[in-house]
Amino acid sequence: STAFSALAKGLHGVKHAFGQASPYKEFMAKLLPEQLNDHVVIVGLPASLGDIIVPLRQFNARNTCGKAQAIVFIAPFAMSEHHYHSIGDSTAVYFVQGSPLSSFDLHRIHIDTASAIIILAGSGSKRKYIDENMVDADAITTVRYINEACSGSKPPNLIVELVKATNVKFMNAAGRARVLDLTYWAGRVYVSGMIDSLMSECYQKPNIIPAINLLMFGSPTDPEYVVVVVHVLGCRHGRGGSAQRLFQVRTPKSLHGKTFGECFRKVLALNLICIGCLHSSTDKTPPYVHTNPPADMIIYQTDYIYVIGKPCSDLPL
Repeated sequence: STAFSALAKGLHGVKHAFGQASPYKEFMAKLLPEQLNDHVVIVGLPASLGDIIVPLRQFNARNTCGKAQAIVFIAPFAMSEHHYHSIGDSTAVYFVQGSPLSSFDLHRIHIDTASAIIILAGSGSKRKYIDENMVDADAITTVRYINEACSGSKPPNLIVELVKATNVKFMNAAGRARVLDLTYWAGRVYVSGMIDSLMSECYQKPNIIPAINLLMFGSPTDPEYVVVVVHVLGCRHGRGGSAQRLFQVRTPKSLHGKTFGECFRKVLALNLICIGCLHSSTDKTPPYVHTNPPADMIIYQTDYIYVIGKPCSDLPL
């Protein structure tokens, strides 16, 4: 019995040692650096952390050649081992258990020096709402609290995920009752319910998904790419060659001060199709995208236009 007790104690010690050395526990015990700048703060935990970390890492790799940009997750509930294993490479990735509605916790994660803040839908808690219209209450409250916390410094580069498109109107002080708001146009708000609507539309319009794939990734093997996309979008003009896709180009000097209708006609003569433009930021508004604008909309020299066709650095106009 003495030998058995010694063996049991030894096994317990080995188990305890392995528990102390587990990568998950080491990650959870990892402290934030004292100096933290230009990091990304993510409020909430997605189902798979790697799905959001990988694109951020790819973007960071294209823009910097130094060390990896720090990514800080904050949530009021603990990160599970399942979440941890979905991270992949945990270099410069941190987790803080705290509330985005606590000034103390926001100070801990250096919210005022973050380069970007991403607020995920349902980030505030795991509670369920009886009224489905309240599903975005936590995210909207978090946005307003962070804006107030950063009011003394430069406005944060903040992106929020909402479930219901009708809640976009609560993202500004005026509370305008329309979805087409600057926060939405500027990419500050992502409505996840849009995907559900898109999938529902596919029953009536099966060409929607192929059209979106073509717009996003292009179709270098399809010489009639522009014809397909334009047909799906409801237009009857345009032909294309190989390697056709959606691209962005600076507005040619000859189109400065012209209307979008005139721009569309001149670009169409180049066998390209203009579908919208990017308006530059001003003192009062962020940069935002305007697709399918009215024909009388004026295009300025600081604007960029979105074009479908064979990519080029400049338009010969």
